[in-house]
Amino acid sequence: MQKSERTIAAGSDAELAVLDLAMDIADEVIRARSLWPPMHSLHEAYAVILEEFDEVKAETFKRQNQRDAAAVRKELIHTAAMCMRAILDLGPTFEK
Repeated sequence: MQKSERTIAAGSDAELAVLDLAMDIADEVIRARSLWPPMHSLHEAYAVILEEFDEVKAETFKRQNQRDAAAVRKELIHTAAMCMRAILDLGPTFEK
């Protein structure tokens, strides 16, 4: 969905912000899937998600004036994308 289509689909600035963020996360899932094979277990998903979250934590523990807002956003998107990827890759496993 292009940004102009998102504007039409969204009824407010808040809805547009949610759609834009969701698209950023989806783009990261697609990018990650092009680089790495599917997750094979919940333990693997946990490790990948924890690694991404540790990068958020590293930014969080910096002094406030030394934090990089773009890096925080990027790592939060990576974390959300790996959560989404775990659901997509392991979805059939959850149903058993």
